[in-house]
Amino acid sequence: MVSSRSRVLLIAAVVQLLLAAIPGSGSGAHGLNLCLLAPHGVPEAGGLVRALLPLARPTIFAADPLAEVSLEQGGRLLWQRQAPLLEPIQGPLPWPLPPLSPGERMLLRLRPMGEPEGHAATIELEAAAAAVLARNEALRVTLGTDGTLWLRAVELALERRDQALAAALLFAFDGPSTPALDSLRRTAYEQACRTPGSASVDAGPSPPP
Repeated sequence: MVSSRSRVLLIAAVVQLLLAAIPGSGSGAHGLNLCLLAPHGVPEAGGLVRALLPLARPTIFAADPLAEVSLEQGGRLLWQRQAPLLEPIQGPLPWPLPPLSPGERMLLRLRPMGEPEGHAATIELEAAAAAVLARNEALRVTLGTDGTLWLRAVELALERRDQALAAALLFAFDGPSTPALDSLRRTAYEQACRTPGSASVDAGPSPPP
């Protein structure tokens, strides 16, 4: 059981994780900020955002309502989901493709509601090494549906400064729903995504894959 003090520290660590993940930008006439909760993205030179995936079946979770979500590889569209008219895509999405292979790369594109086609946030995804994927998949299996174990696993990942795994576990689509976990998710979402300068991806014209 996580103590009240540990819980406060855990919430602060999760929020800091998300705030540090992708600094807001949104400059330019067509700039906008998209709050990405999972996977954990890291900005690189040239405005690129890269996410190293610790799980072979990562959750996709943007806090903003989306018009379109797609995955591309080598210039080929692998999967796409478009929102019906006036019904945005919301909430965490399970991984829609076969499990990723070690080191596999692809592009995740997220287009918010109200944005024209071709104006999407792009995140470069890369699966972790084979040993990391195997270890984390074994961990996820051992956690089962025990919310206390899931919460402790997030806490341990943060202690190791493994932000990618902490975010992946906290927002895992198949993670259990418990008052403690849901409260942590809600707090992280509210503080990280509704605070000026919070974690966000600048969604400009999509670069080629």
